[in-house]
Amino acid sequence: MSKLVLVSLLAAIAVVSLSPVALASDGATSAAAIWNPVQDQDFPDPSVILYDGTYYAYSTERYDDGENIQGATSTDGVTWTSLPTDLLPVLPSWATRGFTWAPSVEFNAEGEFVMYFAALDTASGRECIGRAVSMTPGGPYSSDDPVPVVCQTSIGGDIGPSIFSDQDGQSYLLFKNDGNSVGQRTELWSEPLDAGLLPSGSPTSLMSDDETWQDGTVERPAMVEESGAYYLVYSGGAFESAGYGIGYATCAGPSGPCEDRSTSPMLESGSGMSGPGSSSFFTGANGQLVMAFSAWPSAIGYTRGGIRAMYEATVSFVDGVPTVTPQNGSDSPQQGYWEVGADGGVFSFGNATFYGSAVGMKLKSPIVGMDATPDGHGYWLVAADGGVFSFGDAQYFGSTAGRHLNRSIVGMAVTGDGRGYWLVASDGGVFAFGDAQFHGSTASRVLRAPVNGVAADPTTGGYWLVASDGGVFSFDAPFLGSMGGKHLAGPVRAIAATPDADGYWLVAVDGGVFAFGDAPFEGSPVDTLCPRPLVGMTAASNGEGYWLATVDGGVDNEGWTADLGSMAGHPLAARIVGVAST
Repeated sequence: MSKLVLVSLLAAIAVVSLSPVALASDGATSAAAIWNPVQDQDFPDPSVILYDGTYYAYSTERYDDGENIQGATSTDGVTWTSLPTDLLPVLPSWATRGFTWAPSVEFNAEGEFVMYFAALDTASGRECIGRAVSMTPGGPYSSDDPVPVVCQTSIGGDIGPSIFSDQDGQSYLLFKNDGNSVGQRTELWSEPLDAGLLPSGSPTSLMSDDETWQDGTVERPAMVEESGAYYLVYSGGAFESAGYGIGYATCAGPSGPCEDRSTSPMLESGSGMSGPGSSSFFTGANGQLVMAFSAWPSAIGYTRGGIRAMYEATVSFVDGVPTVTPQNGSDSPQQGYWEVGADGGVFSFGNATFYGSAVGMKLKSPIVGMDATPDGHGYWLVAADGGVFSFGDAQYFGSTAGRHLNRSIVGMAVTGDGRGYWLVASDGGVFAFGDAQFHGSTASRVLRAPVNGVAADPTTGGYWLVASDGGVFSFDAPFLGSMGGKHLAGPVRAIAATPDADGYWLVAVDGGVFAFGDAPFEGSPVDTLCPRPLVGMTAASNGEGYWLATVDGGVDNEGWTADLGSMAGHPLAARIVGVAST
């Protein structure tokens, strides 16, 4: 965390059921890596110690009640109970209240528990690092230092302290200069500490941001020694984004130099969490190395009602590569989908993560549909006036809100790379945003029936439109057939393409499914759906099935798709209008 922004925390956590899977050794997260938080409240930038049989966790301040440093205890290192009092109730005289971050605690040779933390230096207006002590691990901690112990103001100040104690008994303070806050490069630093855990030398640079995914920021370093090798784990990117992740470097020693090994994050957004980062290490009572970190369980960003919960991963080393496995994972199907209501309410099932909704926003028009990002870590909602609302890693590229439309918007489709989308109106008018290209529309044609849906062809960059009579209109996409001119028991409501775009399905409000091209017919609820009209369809990522959503929130799964749950039988503030899958 590097921006000096004070925000209010909103909402509670929505926990997704997950199962444990290790990371791939090339640094990319496995698609099956799924996670549960161990501390299901806002507990960012965590660090943990084990003392006298009890685990103590420390975290960045609570913005909602002014608590400078949060604490929690555990008997097993996984199930945590929050401490009721502020662990650093009085800040040192140099610090301004409201920006106290990333505590790290260690026991020194003088019988004290020493906490390093970042706080706002009143004199310079930059984040700097302070030191406080306590005779007990649960505090309270206090500091009478008149100035910060580390404060490189010429390069933006310093944040993210972490204490590393080597096997020879020498300890080091690791931290980051906050260069990105002043338009400078960020670096990770190491400074030796004496027996009392006081700085006893000069800072040495370990590494700096050097990869695209880091987006100009590396921060919160943590070090571990394994079989004579030193590993530096760090966070990179913007913390209020799904692109935030954890990387690692190998080092010659605690004072470096270090070589970055992560051309992509070692741990990135996955099922049950987004934007993992700000990690630290501790060793459990059984000798197992554990990495604690924070991530967004649902909505990303404090202004969107998100929280950064604490997660844990067991750490092992495979051929010299750190590999992590969820400490609190649980089994769940490797499929997921979202339902969306006309009021913008979003409901997630399976491994689909909740990233936020439009509930509470003053909508000028009702929501009519949604689509997901290609990686399943975000989604867009679209309203009848063409207003677009983005959540998770979905980017906003524009909308038709505020523009005069001949007909209302009825749906949207996303480009293959997720960097653009099309909106389509009931007259077949098409509006392209981002890298989506306009290939034509039916806006100038006389249609026998209104257009009800759109699907993208990621291979050609084109799209299909479908009308309620089953007519299909292709634009730079292959025409594979339609139901136009044929008798239908009910109007067609949606179109969905196969993953390879060599086929598509049409679905009618009575549940009738019509398959074209290489799209397999996997079944239809046409005999059981009535009187619940169908409102949307989404295909499984492997093309071997699909889910159909009804206006009351029911979901029918066909083919190899799993029954992951639905909103059927639950009170809804508004009707369901669409569905999208991960």
